[in-house]
Amino acid sequence: MNARRDLTRIDRQPFVIRSHAVPEPTTFFRGSHPPPSGLIPTLIKASGATWNGHIHARSLTTVTVTCKGLPPVSPAQRASLRWDTPLGCIEFGACIATVCSDPDVRMTTTIIFAFGDLDEFTRHRLQRAWQHSAMARRMHLHVSVRPTDHPETLIDMLNERAGGSQALDPRHEPPPVCDPTTRIHPAHHIRIKPAPQIQVAEPLSRVHQEKPSIVSREVLVRNRHGERIVGFWDSAPTMIREGAPVAIVASAYGETKRDSLSLAYHLAANGFHVIRYDHTNHVGESDGDHIMTTLSRMHDDLQDVWGWASQHFPAHPTVVIATSLAGRVALKASRTARCHPELLVLINPVVDMRRTLQAVHQEDLLGDYQQGKPRGITNVLGLNVDGQRWLADAHREGYTDLETTILDGQQLSSPIIVFSSEHDVWVSSRDVSRLTTAVGSRLYGWFMMPGGLHRLVENPRLARLVYAHVVQRCRVMFQGLPSTSPLMEPDQRQLGKQKRLERLRGRLGLIPSDLTQFWNEYLAHFDFVINSHDYRQLLDHIVHLLNPLKSGGRLLDAGCGNGILAAFLLTCSDWFTPTCRSLLSPVRYIGLDFVASALSRARKRIDLLRANTSDHATRNDRADAFRPSFLRADLRSSLAFSNHTFDAVVANLVLGYLADQQHFIRECLRVLKPGGTLIVTNLKPHSDLSRIYCNFVQRTRKPEDIEEARHLLSNAGKIREAEGDGVFQFPDKEELRRLLQSASPGAPVQVFTTFANQAYVAVLQKPDLAHPRTSSPFWEQAA
Repeated sequence: MNARRDLTRIDRQPFVIRSHAVPEPTTFFRGSHPPPSGLIPTLIKASGATWNGHIHARSLTTVTVTCKGLPPVSPAQRASLRWDTPLGCIEFGACIATVCSDPDVRMTTTIIFAFGDLDEFTRHRLQRAWQHSAMARRMHLHVSVRPTDHPETLIDMLNERAGGSQALDPRHEPPPVCDPTTRIHPAHHIRIKPAPQIQVAEPLSRVHQEKPSIVSREVLVRNRHGERIVGFWDSAPTMIREGAPVAIVASAYGETKRDSLSLAYHLAANGFHVIRYDHTNHVGESDGDHIMTTLSRMHDDLQDVWGWASQHFPAHPTVVIATSLAGRVALKASRTARCHPELLVLINPVVDMRRTLQAVHQEDLLGDYQQGKPRGITNVLGLNVDGQRWLADAHREGYTDLETTILDGQQLSSPIIVFSSEHDVWVSSRDVSRLTTAVGSRLYGWFMMPGGLHRLVENPRLARLVYAHVVQRCRVMFQGLPSTSPLMEPDQRQLGKQKRLERLRGRLGLIPSDLTQFWNEYLAHFDFVINSHDYRQLLDHIVHLLNPLKSGGRLLDAGCGNGILAAFLLTCSDWFTPTCRSLLSPVRYIGLDFVASALSRARKRIDLLRANTSDHATRNDRADAFRPSFLRADLRSSLAFSNHTFDAVVANLVLGYLADQQHFIRECLRVLKPGGTLIVTNLKPHSDLSRIYCNFVQRTRKPEDIEEARHLLSNAGKIREAEGDGVFQFPDKEELRRLLQSASPGAPVQVFTTFANQAYVAVLQKPDLAHPRTSSPFWEQAA
């Protein structure tokens, strides 16, 4: 009893690092420098790469690790801690409590892992290993950080208002009594319960294999201004019944009808007529210039499309579905007889325009307008528009704040369903709650997406879950089917084919001179991106995926731009192996780009970096270890290198700008040596670079830096517009994986998220037939 009491007393005491000798580094460090003497070496494995560090502080509830670099980890992520000790392996789970990165050039990150109360046996073993110097000298810590997983269910937010019961049933069935599964949501302190699970039937392709399950027809609608609205009518003829409901899907702000394709096909597969369309004065195929876009024009287009659908489908019930800013517009448009749907579905609707603009742009655009500050062409929520026109319209038409939204909600007569995200930076859940209260008895449901962000495309699994719930609610309401009836899923191959066809429709066919001018202007301001912590983290991720090259190794940077990656590599002394620094055969870097001015800036960047290196010995050491050169080349053509020339190939944020992406990937693999590594980073479809801008502005207060960041955000808006018009194509995660796998069948491919969750990084190891791989790829070992 006394021994146990003494152990408990000792266990509660915090532990402080003691100075112990550290053994010589082994392959554990993979060529990097050993940790300072007296510190327990640590490996952090995340997103396919490995970062070296050491334990900075420890207790029986937390461990603080400092590492060199910027690993892509964030608070609340789960991790596995494995202690290799003379007593054996001690392993348990933990959660990241805090992440703090050093903003200066040293680029170090401190991470606190919290693991709560351990069982008595584990605490005793860990304590014993820590307190004995002979054991502590031989300890290592391996940390494996796992991607954030969220439950694949939605949270019914109406339970609190119903006293813990389920949300109002569309057929007015009495709600069930609250059961023990009801729990407390920590962010809102209200009683909530997961929404009922959705049953999914076999894909339509297995039922109807002789003909396409869904047909997409072009529709043209003339709006009240005489302009052409271009849309698609999606339906599955074999599933359509008499009086089938009509779903009108309004394109999100800054997006096109193609981006609603997945939702539309889910609805069509379950017996709906679906109308999706491009707004006028917007990106897409409809008439008008996006510079002139306004919210009132989106409002008019929705009402005119609803009127067209009412004429072509008389006596058919209609549902209007809108996302983000288009959801705010749909709320106002659905108050009148010109658009009176039987159901309104809003997905992450903007409810307080002023707050959303402040959150995204870190400035009060509407407040500045009210004070008379003039605006020219301005990036508003990712789209470059006439700022003065846009803000004046929002102010005049009643879109300015939460109070105007509540007023529109009170005047709504249609039933409404709202879906909101738990981690939506654009929209406050408290504001959504006020809106749902304002609509009163017309609220048909409010569902929270756990872990969700503002843009559903950032989580495809969550998006499919939301689509399934939308379809289920509509079927219960319009088709009289029970909520437990199985849903039909669209044929994914047909969905992919239609997506490719619609991409081809939207191309502008810019000539090469137009693209050259575009990239000249874009890259002239791109140097500033290196000041962004998120971009430095992307570069650091690439470097750690590359692994140190051996002496004489060759690296190709296809699409090098201003040479930012080359400069970053030159400053990363840990990236070079000791053999590179001591031998006369350096790593040779070749950067390719077709913009001559960018290559000139790249050469000047390297020269300036070498000249500014204060330590003469370090300067000569790195000059011998890493020798970059820059060449002008068109990546749309074949690469002017022999087969199997490079040990590694990097294509950083360039793939989406090429028309023939498969040809480019094949060329990269052709010049890559067997066993070499190909790393491809690419923006996500409709990536939200305003988040990068927001993160940067929160870290700086220099007016000149903020102004330069705004210019970069404006250029990002041009890329988003070109994406909407079909000029640039950014594949999603699975499309990117299939693209690489089709170019090298059988090669292991892995895709991770990076760049503040706005880009993907794909890694491929080219098969080496002479030396077949007998172990897992390095990223699986680092997972």
